[in-house]
Amino acid sequence: MNRAAPTGRGYGNYLKIRHGQHLVTAYAHLDAFDPGVAPGAAVRQGEIVARSGQTGVGTGPHLHYEVIVDDAHTDPLTALASLGEGPSQQLEPGDLERFRAARDRIDGLRSSAL
Repeated sequence: MNRAAPTGRGYGNYLKIRHGQHLVTAYAHLDAFDPGVAPGAAVRQGEIVARSGQTGVGTGPHLHYEVIVDDAHTDPLTALASLGEGPSQQLEPGDLERFRAARDRIDGLRSSAL
């Protein structure tokens, strides 16, 4: 089981989840915590603990995600890959093209909204 601890900072609503002795994941700019999430509460993988939002010093709704190993902030891809978890660093065929198409759609929506 993991332990959840909501805290606050410039990140707004901030949640740290301890995964054993060495690994902590943290999530910031959260809109709201789910009922039952409190310092020391046990959480399980797949459980919804909070909703993403725009609290603190955020410029728009997004999720700030951190991986902390032995009290040092670590590149999430590197840390999770060393545990045999997380996404592959290799793009799948067509990923870059899909990303560019989505980016262009978003840029078009943003420019038409101004």
